[in-house]
Amino acid sequence: MPEILKLRGSAAFSASRLARLTELARSTAPSLKQLNAEHWYFVELTAALAAEELLRLQQLLGVPARLAPQPPGRLLLVTPRLGTISPWSSKATEIARQCGFAGISRIERGTAFHAELDGDLAAVAGRLHDRMTESVLDSVDAAEALFRHVAPQPLMTIPLRERGRAALIEANATLGLALSNAATRPMSN
Repeated sequence: MPEILKLRGSAAFSASRLARLTELARSTAPSLKQLNAEHWYFVELTAALAAEELLRLQQLLGVPARLAPQPPGRLLLVTPRLGTISPWSSKATEIARQCGFAGISRIERGTAFHAELDGDLAAVAGRLHDRMTESVLDSVDAAEALFRHVAPQPLMTIPLRERGRAALIEANATLGLALSNAATRPMSN
């Protein structure tokens, strides 16, 4: 199994952007006292990095030599949707390989939100991520799931010509496509 390197980065947002996100989250979770956000980098390695390589990688990713103390609050780690490879990852991995990091399979970046609140963390999570493209994890270690490799599924066809909209409705339900009602609603003439 490949090794997953986890690197804590610096602040993910400017103070003004973080203030806007805090107010947005507070609209659904009024007990939110404070919100902090920092980047985390997750690196899938095929070979261990030497100490000088690790230092070069940290510099490439912009990981500071000295990190601020970990912010208080409960963790919400927003990552690219599990089972996908983000565009950021594709570019960052390509750059790392061009910089001579042959032992790197893939790099992903997540945002660790630390929320100080008395209420439900799920209400805050709903305001801090895009459900279609991102996942929310409860720990940094859970980010290893980003690199879970599964065999590709066989190609499926949907018999639209033969069965029309009924085939689309069935595929939507069976495959969990999340098509809008407009896509599965009968067309009016």
